[in-house]
This record gives sequence, structure tokens and C-alpha cells, in this order.
Amino acid sequence: MKFIFSEKNSDIQVQLNPHAKHVITAKPNEVYQLFDSETNLSPLDIKALRKSDDLILSSKEQDLEVVIKDFWEECKPGEQQCYATLNVLDQNGVMGEATITQDGPVLEHLVAGETGTLSDNDDGIGLFLWVAGSIGSALAIFLANKNHGGDNKGNDADVTAPSKPGLTAEDDGSVSIDLPKDANKGDSVDVTFEDEDGNSNTVTLEKDDNGWTSSNPDLIPDTDNDHVTIPNDKIKDNSDVTASAKDPSGNKSDDVTVTAKPDPVTDVPVLSIPEVEDGYANADELKDGLQAEVTLPEGTVEGAEITLTITRPDNTTETITHTVTKDEVVAGKVSIDIPKDAVQNGQNSVDVSITQGSNPPKQGNKVEFAVDEQIPGDTDGDGVVDTTPVVTIPEAADGVNADELKDGVQTEVTVPGGSAEGDKLTLTITKPDGSTDTVEHTLTADEVAAGKADVTIPADKVTADGNYSVTAEITDPAGNTSGKGQPTDFTVDTQIPGDTDGDGVVDTTPVVTIPEAADGVNAEELKDGIQTEVTVPGGSAEGDKLTLTITKPDGSTDTVEHTLTADEVAAGKADVTIPADKVTADGNYSVTAEITDPAGNTSGKGQPTDFTVDTQIPGDTDGDGVVDTTPVVTIPEAADGVNADELKDGVQTEVTVPGGSAAGDTLTLTITKPDGTTDTVEHTLTADEVAAGKADVTIPADKVTADGNYSVTAEITDPAGNTSGKGQPTDFAVDTVAPSAPVLKAEDDGSVSIELPTDANKGDTVEVTFEDENGGKHTVTLEKGDNGWTSDTPALIPDSNG
Repeated sequence: MKFIFSEKNSDIQVQLNPHAKHVITAKPNEVYQLFDSETNLSPLDIKALRKSDDLILSSKEQDLEVVIKDFWEECKPGEQQCYATLNVLDQNGVMGEATITQDGPVLEHLVAGETGTLSDNDDGIGLFLWVAGSIGSALAIFLANKNHGGDNKGNDADVTAPSKPGLTAEDDGSVSIDLPKDANKGDSVDVTFEDEDGNSNTVTLEKDDNGWTSSNPDLIPDTDNDHVTIPNDKIKDNSDVTASAKDPSGNKSDDVTVTAKPDPVTDVPVLSIPEVEDGYANADELKDGLQAEVTLPEGTVEGAEITLTITRPDNTTETITHTVTKDEVVAGKVSIDIPKDAVQNGQNSVDVSITQGSNPPKQGNKVEFAVDEQIPGDTDGDGVVDTTPVVTIPEAADGVNADELKDGVQTEVTVPGGSAEGDKLTLTITKPDGSTDTVEHTLTADEVAAGKADVTIPADKVTADGNYSVTAEITDPAGNTSGKGQPTDFTVDTQIPGDTDGDGVVDTTPVVTIPEAADGVNAEELKDGIQTEVTVPGGSAEGDKLTLTITKPDGSTDTVEHTLTADEVAAGKADVTIPADKVTADGNYSVTAEITDPAGNTSGKGQPTDFTVDTQIPGDTDGDGVVDTTPVVTIPEAADGVNADELKDGVQTEVTVPGGSAAGDTLTLTITKPDGTTDTVEHTLTADEVAAGKADVTIPADKVTADGNYSVTAEITDPAGNTSGKGQPTDFAVDTVAPSAPVLKAEDDGSVSIELPTDANKGDTVEVTFEDENGGKHTVTLEKGDNGWTSDTPALIPDSNG
């Protein structure tokens, strides 16, 4: 006897020598056999033992031992299973297979037709007891059956294999099998192939009285004739299918192998071009062509061909083909680039189809889009932007104020060449807090022709005071863009001077007061201008402009501007001088105040404050602003002093009224009394007195209360306070006490003696009236002097030293 140990699937056979021990390591999906090369039987006293994960097959009679290491470690139930098949006899002497593997029931004996596993024990298992007890008769029956028949030559072994099966790879992806027509009952065909999931499968078809029976009808069905088909949904596309036939003696035909063809796809491919989802392909998108993506239908296999057909505006076409790779099958999609020059400006379309194996193409969807390579701002058509749009905001030169913001911010945006009607102009506004907002405007044909467009930024997009910037960008429907232009900055200031509660309405306007103008402004006051005090209402800020508007007597106006300081804002008032050169004529003036911030927000003008300017100076005869003549006082009755009788009705003065004086001016006499005190007398000039150049003014007696030496000066002052200044003083004496009366004595000789007053003072006089011898009347005056009395008619009354 010659015993063979076979690794069937690896096509390895080893002849075992007596007293030999053969050791191998188990391999998944392998079938191990131990048999006599002549009888095809395993040793009659075969014993199988599991020791840990190793399988040990032994025969004491043949002195053989085979160790398959890791039979339960390397091989696992399912896809990684392996088998040890032993050919044993039943009680009828019929040979059958007892199979040991990794799952199934635990075998207690090696029985033909049973498959199972072993428990880990020290005893092992062998043949059925009755078989062992009657082995001789069973073997005799087997040998008789084996050698029976006219074709056998004595006891020669069967070494003729059945014919090999025929395999045909069908166009629909299935594989048809032509089974050997010369097969006998018990012959079998093993078919090995990969299923759709890539798992390796071996299905055995065994010939019986009714045809062929499959070991796995789910993969290959039973058949009652010599033809069977592996369905296309059971075979992996483009995978190898191998088949061979064998008989119970182990004779095996040559392997037959074919490669399964791809299945026809069950659905259609779906084309998408993300860049043209908006219906357009623009210049930027076309720089590197268009990136198309094809979703593969179920059943697509490696090697399938995708075809894109591009139809251009002139109805010419171009095709792009792509062969599907293994990775793309796994991904379920294919990326294909459509070159830039494959499309033209205008309406284009792309169709997709798939061809798999020898199956007819399956047409997918169509994507239509317009190509537009004209770029706003590309003035020379070279595909590069030459000019970006520029934003100007005329009203924002000094910032945008509350009033300007009411109807939004008006901008003017240049529309560069390459732009077209229907393009979208987008303003991007960056706010003080860094956030942004946008305003969109669709260009009209007129705006494109004019090269500019007026776009308003709504007030609700400018919600806070501060610094803003705005850029403009023009984008056509295809997405071609000019890019953003340079930012234009502007400031928004909606705080209104005079708006004390922040509601956007002025509550208080500035008020002007002119302390020195209570009685008008005169020439002296005007020399350093007119000092005003202006209230600064809430809502005003440092840097705001305070403007005084002066309305002159002739109705013309002039202005004075003043920039508010922080201190003035805090104090709520500001001192502003109206320069003298802005008050160039006498007359009635009015002045208003208005506060305007840099953005143009204004308090509005306050109520006018009136004042009068009078620079005509009494005594300024030539109008040069300098007094030429002061008024002069004369007192005719005071030539020899003022006596009591003269004083009764006061002291009558005559005062010159120099040029430059006017009706209504006040003439003031200032009387300096003997004790140095002063008193005044005021008189309002009349037009007649001004015309006459003089005025009569009486110093009331109650202002001359003591005898002595007085002086008086005159000054003319107009209502504005212009003054001639005081003239030179005029002196006068007041003497209201009479000397003692003289004493007359008629002498006996006919003369008359006169006793002159002893209390007379120098200058006192005595008048003597008498008739001479001829009856002529005479008055002789004697005046007291340093050396006595002097007669004015010594011939009648002589001087006297007494």
C-alpha cells in the first residue's frame, strides 16, 4: 500500500513512508485527504484526535501520523474554513466521506456521510464499532464492487478522470457551465469563483440519477441536464471562474478558467457640473476647465467607459471618454475635466452615457449652461480686470449728518468697460464695529452707457455714528466679477447740536447776549470789536463750529466763525468777539448764533439779538473819530460873580454845541463847588440847539448852596456813550451876602460926609447918587481896593484912604 496525504486545493500530494510523521500548518479553504493510492480508502484503523488547536490523524497498523497544526486556529467557521476528508466504508462496503471541520456537531465516530468537529480530549475517535468488528467482510464487498465490470482489468485502480467541464462567459455577466457528458454517477464538478462581495466560493455539482445536485443551490442551482448557469448577480464582474471534474477515485480533470464579463448596469449615469449649477460658466471657472462629476449607476464595474458629449452653440460636438477604475467603482463616482477649449461663449450642453462590456450604451442626463467670459472691468478683453468700480459720496465730504441720512447715503459708482445691462453692482459697507452689510443694484443699459450708476445706501444700513468704508463690485449673471474696488471712507455723525434728549430734534438754539450793547455800541466800545456771550446747548461737542450771522443796517450780512473748545462745551457758553471791521456803519444791527458740527448737523439759528452802533462822537467835526472841539461854557451874569439876586433864578450858562453832536445827546454840566464837591446838571439837546451850535442851560440855585469860587465844565454824550469829553472849566464866584450899608451925614456947611462900610471886602462898591448945584443927577461909585476906596468920579467925590 502507498498512502498519500493530499492538500487538494493547493494541488499538493505527498506519499507517506511507513513509520513516518508528517507535520503541516493548516491553511484556510484547504481540503486535506489521507488515502491509499490503490483503494482510495483512508487507513482502516484511522483515528482522529484533537489536541488543543491541532488535528492528528494516525494509523497504528500502517504506523503513520499526520499532524495538521492550528487546524482550529488558522481556520475559522465560514469563509476561512478548512476540511479533513477521510474515505471510510459503511456496513455495505460502500465508500463515503467523513469530514472534520471547525463547526457542526461534535463527532463521536468517523461515519461515512457525516461532517462535524472534534472535542479537545485525549482519546480521539475512530470508525463505528460494528465496522471495526466486521472490517473484513465490508472490505471484501468494497473490493468486489470495485473490481466488478468488463472494463476493469483485474484489480487495476481507476485512474481515468472525467472530461473537463466547459465554461462560457456570457455578455450579461453570467457564466454558463457545460457539465461532462461522460460523467458517471458519483462524479462531481467543483466550480470556484468570487461572489459580488469578493468572497471566494467553491460549489460542487455531483452527478446522480436525476442529473446534477449542487452543494449550494443559492449560488449554482441543481440541473436535470448537462447545462447550468451561474447568475450574473452571483459572480463578481471581471473575476475568474475555475471548474474541474473528478470521480470518486479522485481522478481529476484539468482546470478550466474563464473571466466573467461585467453585468449590464441597471440604471443610468448622472452628470453634475457644480460650477454651472447657476446656469453659467464664467471666465474664472473656465481657467482650469469645468470639473464634471458622474455618479455611477448600480452595477458599474472597472473598465466601463464613460462618454461625455459636448454640444456647442454652433451645434458642433466634442466627446470625452473615460475608463472607470477600481477605486472609482468603490467611490461610486468619476471626476472628468472638460477642457476650456471644448466649450464656446453662448449656450452649451453636455450629455453623459456609460458603456459596460459588450452591452449597449446607457444614456444619462444632459446639463445645459451658458458660457460667459466677459468680465466687468476688463476693458481690453484679455481676461484680466483693468479697472474696478470707484465709489464717490458727494454729500460725505465733511461727513454725513442726520439730515442727510434721512433719505440714505447717495453714492455715485463708476461702471467700467466690460460691464453689461443686468450685471449686479454690490456695495459692501463696513461699519464702525467691523461688521458689514451690502446693497445690491442691477445695472441698466443707460447706466452702462453713461459709465456710472447712482446707488443709495438706505438709512437702516447706517445705524450708528462713526467711521464707515464702502467698496463696489460688479458681478455678471455668470459670476464674472470686477473684484472690489478701493474703499471709500465716510463718517456718519447724527448728533445734533441743541438736541438735548437725543431724539433727533433740536430742543434749544444758542442765545446771543451783548452786555456792552445795552445802550448801543459806541466808537470806544467798537475799537476792540463787540464782545458777545453765546450759550452752547446740549448735543454740541468740541470742534463744532459756532457761527454768528450779523445783519447790518443795509440788510447785508456778515459772519463770524468760532470753533468750540471742550471747556466751552462743558461750561455751556462761549465768548465770541465780532471784529470791528465787520461793523462798518452806524445803525441798527441784529445777530444770530448757529452751531454746526463737522458733519453738517446744525442747531439752526437762534433768535436774533438786536443792537445799535453809533460811532459819531460829539466834537468830532471832521469824522475821523477824534474830538476836535469840546463844549465851552460862558456865564454872562458871572462876570463880576453871582450875587444873591442873580442866584434867585439860578446861574444862566451858554454852552457851545460842537459839530458831531446830535439831537438827543446829553449835555452835562459838572459844577465843582468851593469845598471841592461836584454836582451835575443834564440837558438833552434839541435839533434847534444843534443847528444853532449853542444851548442855554441853567444851573439851578439849589446846586449853588454856598458862597465861594466855583468852576463848571461841559460834556456832550450821545445815547451810545460817545462823548466829547469835558471842556475847559469856566470859573465863577458866588457871593450872596451884602456889605454893611454906608452912613451919610449932612454937614452944617452943606456938604455930606459918607461913612464907608468897615466890613467891606476888596471889590465891594458903594454907589452914591445926588444932584449938583445945577440940578444935574450923578451916581458915583466907590470901589474898595487894597489901599482904600477909589472913586470913579474923583471930581465929585474923591478917593478915600479910610
